[in-house]
Amino acid sequence: TETGTVMRHGTGLHLGEKMVITTPDTWKQHFFGFDYTGAALGQANVPNNTTSAFRCNANEKMAGHIGWTINTDATRYDSGTDTEVMGGAKISIRYHLDNSVDIFDEDNEDILFTKDADMDGSVLYLHTFFSTAINAADATVWLRNWEFERFAAAWYGHPEKKYKPNVRYPGATLDGDGRYIRGEKMYPGQEVQWSYDQDVNYTYIGVRSSDDNIWTNNKNVKLGGTQFLLSDSTGWDSTTDYTATNKIFAIRYDAIDYKLKLYNVTVAGVETLVTTALVAEDVNSI
Repeated sequence: TETGTVMRHGTGLHLGEKMVITTPDTWKQHFFGFDYTGAALGQANVPNNTTSAFRCNANEKMAGHIGWTINTDATRYDSGTDTEVMGGAKISIRYHLDNSVDIFDEDNEDILFTKDADMDGSVLYLHTFFSTAINAADATVWLRNWEFERFAAAWYGHPEKKYKPNVRYPGATLDGDGRYIRGEKMYPGQEVQWSYDQDVNYTYIGVRSSDDNIWTNNKNVKLGGTQFLLSDSTGWDSTTDYTATNKIFAIRYDAIDYKLKLYNVTVAGVETLVTTALVAEDVNSI
């Protein structure tokens, strides 16, 4: 690429999504932003013609440039506005449901940079700015290798769905059409709550394998009619059906024994344990 080149990624980043990359081992200096405000031709100093930008340096360090604040408590923070050397690091750009944007260290689960100004909810397109000429391979590796994933606390069409895979479901209730997956990972000590008001169709809740072939640890809860059909579920210590209509439930990832546990939490401040998974998770997020 020539000095003054601007390239735009062809895939947009939506609310609740993140774009993930494992960085190359060696870098050439360039800048990233989400818009370009300069001239179509002959623009000097293109990295300054954007409303916000961060820099990837030739020494394999990331740095703020325009409109980003570094997290000085991050594991990979170095000094000033620079990170430590990050060749081969796994990072992501996350677009939160509240319109905020950050750069995330996936290896250490740290926020590296936070964008000072929130976006407006519209689709973002990553732009790359080059202040010096570099070869095409070095220029495009940062555009080609991004992968787009869900991550927010919302429901998404399952990635194996034929129609609208990974698309965030905006409704207050799931429509029962196919499979959905939670975007936000669950860690030990966390839970997901929901109100049960489905008296007709069957619903299954559990943890699936990465290729969506099986329920991990043979574990799923079957809901149908007015009850949790524990007699027809697998992987739990109770086989007694449990009345569920108009109640609030939580599936919790226990932080002590790492087992999933189903609670009735309808009454504020009162928890009733319904059933516990027979096999513990592996401490990692699910």
